[in-house]
Amino acid sequence: MVHALETAEHPRELLAEVWRILTPGGRVIVVAPSRRGLWARLDTTPFGHGHPYSRGQLHDLLQESLFLPVYWDEALYVPPFERPWLLRSAPAFERIAGRFSLPGGGVHVVEATKQLYRPISLRRAVRRAVTSLEPALEPVGA
Repeated sequence: MVHALETAEHPRELLAEVWRILTPGGRVIVVAPSRRGLWARLDTTPFGHGHPYSRGQLHDLLQESLFLPVYWDEALYVPPFERPWLLRSAPAFERIAGRFSLPGGGVHVVEATKQLYRPISLRRAVRRAVTSLEPALEPVGA
């Protein structure tokens, strides 16, 4: 799914439909603009329209839609400027930034698998009312 989540009016419903048509254990690859990248901040780029996502937002959205993210990566580290010297150095810059997992990529690339059942979440600690305690040491009055 490229250019789907950022332009969808209802991304949860879109992911629910993708979940519905996938076979059990099916996989989906999602490419969504990153909040930190320059590609989502300029209107002249394909990712400049719609809703950009942080990694946490995208992770939560996928988990709520019963997808388990298994692979994360970022791409488009080179800024979207039409300078000839920048475009010539783009492949080397992308390789170096990808190898060292530098922050600031323009898009998130996520591979997620379909979960059949909602994962069991951790139980919240039950708070019990504490009976009133008598102080062990009291100051002696004057």
